[in-house]
Amino acid sequence: MDVDALCKTVAEATTTSLQLPGPADFAFHATSPAFRHRASLQSGRLIDLIEGLLKKVDPAISWHGPGSEEIDDDERMEQVVEVTDGLLERVDVALDTARAAATADAMRPAAPTNVAVQSRFSGRSVRVVHANNIRRPQLSFKDKVDNSVGSIFVPKIRHKPNAIEPLDLEPIRTDHAAGIPEAVALHIAGMGMASPPTVSYRHPYQPELDAYEPVESQLTKVQVEKPRFSIEDCPAVWVDDVEGLMALKEALDAVTEFAVDLEAHNYRTYVSFACLMQVSTRTHDYLVDVLALRSEVHVLNSSFTNPRIVKVLHGADSDIVWLQKDLGLYIVNLFDTGQAARVLEFPRFSLAYLLKEYCGIVADKTHQLSDWRIRPLTAEMARYAQEDTHSLLYIYDEIRNMLVDRGNEQSNLLRAVWMRSRDLCATRYEKPLSDPDAYLALYTRNSRSLNALQLEIFRRLHAWRDQVAREEDESIRYVMPDHMLFDLADVCPREASQVVACCTPTPPLVRMNAHVIVDVVSEAVEASSAGERSNGSSYLKAQPSSAQSSAPMSVDEPTGSGKPSSYGVLEDLPKPYDVTPWLCSEETASALARTLASQSSSNIDHESFAKAVDVRRAFGSLSLFGDFGRPLRDLPRQNTSNTASSTTVVPETPDATQSVTPREDQEIVHLSKMRRTGGPAKRTPKHT
Repeated sequence: MDVDALCKTVAEATTTSLQLPGPADFAFHATSPAFRHRASLQSGRLIDLIEGLLKKVDPAISWHGPGSEEIDDDERMEQVVEVTDGLLERVDVALDTARAAATADAMRPAAPTNVAVQSRFSGRSVRVVHANNIRRPQLSFKDKVDNSVGSIFVPKIRHKPNAIEPLDLEPIRTDHAAGIPEAVALHIAGMGMASPPTVSYRHPYQPELDAYEPVESQLTKVQVEKPRFSIEDCPAVWVDDVEGLMALKEALDAVTEFAVDLEAHNYRTYVSFACLMQVSTRTHDYLVDVLALRSEVHVLNSSFTNPRIVKVLHGADSDIVWLQKDLGLYIVNLFDTGQAARVLEFPRFSLAYLLKEYCGIVADKTHQLSDWRIRPLTAEMARYAQEDTHSLLYIYDEIRNMLVDRGNEQSNLLRAVWMRSRDLCATRYEKPLSDPDAYLALYTRNSRSLNALQLEIFRRLHAWRDQVAREEDESIRYVMPDHMLFDLADVCPREASQVVACCTPTPPLVRMNAHVIVDVVSEAVEASSAGERSNGSSYLKAQPSSAQSSAPMSVDEPTGSGKPSSYGVLEDLPKPYDVTPWLCSEETASALARTLASQSSSNIDHESFAKAVDVRRAFGSLSLFGDFGRPLRDLPRQNTSNTASSTTVVPETPDATQSVTPREDQEIVHLSKMRRTGGPAKRTPKHT
């Protein structure tokens, strides 16, 4: 295949697609029957083409057939992203392996010229081809890395220049139940969703940000000033010692605006960290080695927090976090050109688009995801970094004037950009939490199906991977890529050699901990065979009707007829979604569906209703659930006069006339296959 020709075709198709009507104009064009007909034909053709490509990777994917009307565009997009990510992960691992095999002495620190810094094959933030022979900079940090669960981030700032209020580093305790009615708080606690009080620190510059307002001179047009020098004529000044840093501090304190950007690394670390800071004034460009000056660069707060000096960044969301977390730097008086592009409704919001539109520069993104830990930087990497801020002040002038021209007499658009930028500055970094249900988010994004045992293995391996990544300060994809997590859950290896054979090429930490992975799988098998999770509590239980024995009976326990003879309200349900993997057998699914379908909202109590809603969330919309789709506030109040009554409601034992038809049985079994796109149940959304 001619790769150049393919890239050219894709570029032409992308350019053509940008000429299609935008959201504001599409409704107008859609009034034409001919346009609607043509758009419908092309949409169907594109969907067929995409489905065909996905099937070559995962034959289980189906967008046609029974239940396909339940699949919307968002679900299709999720499947496209998941399949693409899986392919890119395999390419990345293969490239790493090839580079390691080609290196005779991978453990010896190599000269920068021996480090392969090629174009990247993915646009995802975690897709970084790392260099195995680079000493990890975290080992030299004065502030040691702490990824432990439960630890909180303490601001690094110890001196607060440009302060309205003194520096306040007293921790703040937040009670999330404060202000919530007692009945609601008890209900949330009963569902297992109550959040414990948290401790955090106030943003050190929150008072200064609250007091910030753009002055009159910031709301008017300015004289556009093009860069006074070219990158070829004036390379950036390299700053990697305290002397150079103090010279930069004096230069920034003397200007009225400067541009900033950061390059970070996130593959060989649990949480990404800044490696390089680019700073540009009207006369000079600087490249600051923040790995070498990590503990000293906070002296730049004198200019970064000065409300009289404008700081220009593009897409500052991540930069604000890196500045706080790694460097102890904060910003007051920010202009984000990315926010300006959104306010002006540009067709694209990237810096590459602005460089092409205003400067005629085609940005070279070859090194966008390079390993920025490399020292010294190659000439290509240094040029790439300098380009990011070299023309940013000129773009700021142009966009600022355009905002004034398109705004009203009060410069509403320009003011909106200043306010949006201020809100970004108020972002506080917080350490990533440990979510025991995070494995379900990954599972629901993937098209592969796992049974109950496999999903329990998947859950435990997912937790093990996160724990190892935190302890070793590695990214979870370096520890074990997602597709290997699914492969291990599918194979259920019982020997270390099987683990190594399943994970090819084998990541270093998987090879080192193969016996531990075997233990995790064995524990999952033992727990699953006992019908219990790691805490020993039963997953699903049912109460028999009053006409039978009072001993609790498992929903999966069949009667003499092969079907459960009574169906009670489920008790001791885990947190939302946790119930999903255990509804795997036909008996379990039938019992659950009958239980929920047999209850009416007029005689069920709040607690049982809430539990049923939790189950319903796990499966999405399904007609068998009937009135259980109604919100809790619509439920009639429970009659509390009969205090002796049980807190659960047990329906009548179904007779033979209530048997489930084969068609109903088929739909019920699909409950346990919510991962299959052809089933009647929609997949669980990412955020509920």
